[in-house]
Amino acid sequence: MAPEGSVGISLRHAFGLGTNLLGSIQSVDPDTLVFSSGNCLIRHTVSTNQQRIVSVGTRISAMAISPCHKYLSVAEEQTQGTGMGITIV
Repeated sequence: MAPEGSVGISLRHAFGLGTNLLGSIQSVDPDTLVFSSGNCLIRHTVSTNQQRIVSVGTRISAMAISPCHKYLSVAEEQTQGTGMGITIV
């Protein structure tokens, strides 16, 4: 809840595509795309033009979808130390 006198902001639609990463856009099915925009993963349904936005908090460096299109792996840059964090959704 926003403090009194302030305005709360929420992300409703994302524009742009992270072209500097490997696998920046993935097809989940004929009607659904997943891509990165900033520090967010966007699940875009083409037929309805709706998006589900998930903030990951760190820069995404690579994405890949499994051959069965059921799992998405996301590599995130670590802010401290070396290496990457990998998440499978």
